[in-house]
Amino acid sequence: MGDFNTNPETSDYNIIAKVTNDAWPMARAAGTATSFNGIGATHNSSRLDYVFYSKNGMLSLNSVNVPDTRVGTVHPSDHDPVVAVLTVK
Repeated sequence: MGDFNTNPETSDYNIIAKVTNDAWPMARAAGTATSFNGIGATHNSSRLDYVFYSKNGMLSLNSVNVPDTRVGTVHPSDHDPVVAVLTVK
């Protein structure tokens, strides 16, 4: 997981996504993704921050959330956190 500075339309992303699961679209498809629509929100191809996890079946994705971490009107970072909840099978 981390700041990959790439988006899902790039070859960089596809190299990683070919061998791992991208938590965000999987959570969106399951209806368990939420996002804060602020300056660094995780929305479709605007994403730069990712949580990838193994395709080996040992982990099950429960949800992905991009919480609003503002203190008043101040953003603590230029990126919003991406929180993925996974279960070990």
